[in-house]
Amino acid sequence: MPESTVPFMRRRIPNIILSVVGSYATMFVFVFVTFTVAYFILGADGAFRPDSWDVSGAWIVVTIVLGFVAAYLGGMVCIRIDTSGKAPLYLIGLVIVLGIVTIVFAGAPVEMGPRTSDVGNFAAMANAQQPDWVLYVNPLVGVLGIAFGCRMIGRSK
Repeated sequence: MPESTVPFMRRRIPNIILSVVGSYATMFVFVFVTFTVAYFILGADGAFRPDSWDVSGAWIVVTIVLGFVAAYLGGMVCIRIDTSGKAPLYLIGLVIVLGIVTIVFAGAPVEMGPRTSDVGNFAAMANAQQPDWVLYVNPLVGVLGIAFGCRMIGRSK
């Protein structure tokens, strides 16, 4: 490795790592907070189909929209911390890898029995059954949100 690139890499790599970690943390916190608020607004009867742990269409739409916004914010944070343009690619890679891991380890739905109307937030998170196609859409939504957030797509002039 040429001697002139060593100081550059010593500065750049920690910056990229900080950018990806900070961006993912931003996305995680945003999703956790907004999903919790959305669940309290919709309630169990709005988030799930009647007498079931299957999520409702309204919940799917809300989670896709909030997931895009989270990824958009993550892309914005990522490009603010590391302006080289490389960190968003690593963040996108992380989202794709975590999406694949989620798809691979998603087991068959477990029969949970009938759902009552007074389900708490943590029980809802643990028992919610979403359609399989959502597992494939979520990483794509994340990639698009990050790309828009860091202005890889639709760069403002």
